[in-house]
Amino acid sequence: MKYLTKIAPLILVGLSSCIGDLDFDKFNEIKPGPNVAIPILKTTIRLTDFVNQDSILTEDPDGFLRFIHEQDSVFFLDASELVEIPNQPLADNLPLVSGLPPISLDLSLNSVGGMNLSTLNLNRAAFNWYFENPTNEPASVKISFGNANINGTAFEFTIQSQGQGRIEGLDFYNDINFNLSQSPDPNAPPFNNLNLTVELQEPATVPVGTQYNFGMSLDSVKFKQVVGYFGQRIVNIPASSFDLDLGSIGDFTSGFTLTDPRLTLEIKNGMGVSMGTTLGLDGVNTDGDILQLVMPSFEIIQPSTPGTVATSSLTLNNQNSNVIAFIDGLPTTMIISGDVSLNPNNLGTTTNFLSTSDRFFGNLIVDLPLEIKTSRLSFDDILDVDLFESEDAVEFFELDIVSENGFPLDVEIVLFFLDPMGSPIDSVLFPFAQAAPVDGNGRVQSPRNTNSTISLSQETIKRMIRSKQWRLEGRLATTDNGTVPVKFYSDYELNVQLGARTRVIITEL
Repeated sequence: MKYLTKIAPLILVGLSSCIGDLDFDKFNEIKPGPNVAIPILKTTIRLTDFVNQDSILTEDPDGFLRFIHEQDSVFFLDASELVEIPNQPLADNLPLVSGLPPISLDLSLNSVGGMNLSTLNLNRAAFNWYFENPTNEPASVKISFGNANINGTAFEFTIQSQGQGRIEGLDFYNDINFNLSQSPDPNAPPFNNLNLTVELQEPATVPVGTQYNFGMSLDSVKFKQVVGYFGQRIVNIPASSFDLDLGSIGDFTSGFTLTDPRLTLEIKNGMGVSMGTTLGLDGVNTDGDILQLVMPSFEIIQPSTPGTVATSSLTLNNQNSNVIAFIDGLPTTMIISGDVSLNPNNLGTTTNFLSTSDRFFGNLIVDLPLEIKTSRLSFDDILDVDLFESEDAVEFFELDIVSENGFPLDVEIVLFFLDPMGSPIDSVLFPFAQAAPVDGNGRVQSPRNTNSTISLSQETIKRMIRSKQWRLEGRLATTDNGTVPVKFYSDYELNVQLGARTRVIITEL
């Protein structure tokens, strides 16, 4: 698979950028004569030169470098997804008989999931009713809730009929407070109680025993706050997706491995209920490959009191997940979905609470410490050159390389001489620098010096002069040929000097 640079360490950019400093124009200044020494490159590459070039690259107090991407609200739950009060009948074809006392109804509030609720504060509720009057006299029905109030005043309302016939209506009320633990029945449980009284009001002229019919249902409930026990059930988390920014650092055509990546899910729970999670986190890279991250389940704690937020977190690392392989696939888009189980370890001993202002969301922190290993990470560059008109102009050519390498990277450069069609006609391998040794923690303790001389054959020199385009391929490997992880710190640097010695053939005019 082609590896992109959205996750490559910035050090590799520094190494590849030194290619741009090669000054081959100096060859154009050579005059015919004997041996000529030509300085091509003298540069120092420091990680500190690149630390501030990527917005997600950070530096620890000890200089250790890491990429950190934070994505807020990668998933969330709305309060209405945890608590739902469905439409439900309160009275259906209830006979109201003239001369009899009011009817008291002790009902049980229905809720999704069979929750045991003790208090319920409603932003809004609708009462859908009908009243059938068999007489020509006006009559009314008074409905009184024994365990509800609006702003401290008993909640009641009256339905008025002007004469014979059926009337219907839908009345909305706001800010209703129910104490569902109250009931006139001493044997009733301390939850989900609705008690109301339906009283027929009519003229004295109506004969005793005259029957009226009444019906009413509770509709369109929008709650504000609720307290009780929400039970144990599964709630779906809506799927969401977001772009993952891992930085943009250059183009590389072979891969490396980050050996200690970490993805942390930080859950902010303002809802008064604990939850167990079963989440799925998938990634999609630029090739369209789908990458699945194996995630263990974990429990989200509930806040201790209303109005507070409890934080739970899960860190995925190379011990509890396949995060190394996941990040190695370089996802650019993340998709998260799953579900939560309410009260996984709470059988009713802990009270739940919830309000519509409570928030539940998860943030994702992608922490990619620059601890890597690679046996061959490569980059390419194309140079346009025009050294001499004649292939026989140069008798010999040598390149001297002197380096002091403070990076835990072997660096070699292969120079390909290309024909007009872009195909290689010859190549030369330059051992650019040897990796500095590292200690048991993967940190460089001292730089490594390299001195080498590369001599070109006469045939290679001719092909080099004939070629007007050179392709430089940089090849990098961490210490011990990528067998051990190495770490990158901001104080690493590489000092390089390149010089050429050549003898130009003098021809008589």
